[in-house]
Amino acid sequence: VVSTQSTGNQLKEENNRLQERVFALETLNSRLDAENRELRKRCAAAAATGASKQTNDYDTVHSSESVSSLEGKTSVGEASTKKRYQGLPSIDAITEKTTKITEAVTILRDGVRTDNLCRLPEVREMMLAASREVASIFPQNPHWQTVKLSLDLLAQSALELSQLTLNSCGNDRNAFIDRTVNLAKDIARAAKTLVVYVHQNKAPH
Repeated sequence: VVSTQSTGNQLKEENNRLQERVFALETLNSRLDAENRELRKRCAAAAATGASKQTNDYDTVHSSESVSSLEGKTSVGEASTKKRYQGLPSIDAITEKTTKITEAVTILRDGVRTDNLCRLPEVREMMLAASREVASIFPQNPHWQTVKLSLDLLAQSALELSQLTLNSCGNDRNAFIDRTVNLAKDIARAAKTLVVYVHQNKAPH
């Protein structure tokens, strides 16, 4: 009887841990989806604003010499900003590349939810390939600190995830799943940081 109760308690604890993992991945996936939708809206709004600004600039160039002079100074400032962030990928490019990471997180979430990790090797390969693709659209030695740190975290986490095995976790299945989930979250967090940074500093085109 004691043995049966002990087994029942262990199963209950494992189920609780499983539900916690599922909740963490569902929360992460929902947040990434919401942020991607919001970024697309902002990109569309920024593009519309840019088109409107070009029309207004054309109109005001012909209004007076003083306004033209002021616009000239503004153009110099914009040119300086563009030069500073020259080399950043386009918003469309970073969004496309990081979408694959979101897809991998979704597969991992579903696998943890059903306690079926048969697609884990596929997820690990997806994460590693997606991380390399994200890195490939940035300069090899980026001078932006935020980008550099995020790319380092992305590469390190993806590499560790690809090499992670049950044996490396002491054959503890729970520890293995927990580490897998945490590495996936690190990859998603790094990707999110890169998307936000590019969005904030790169004009859509």
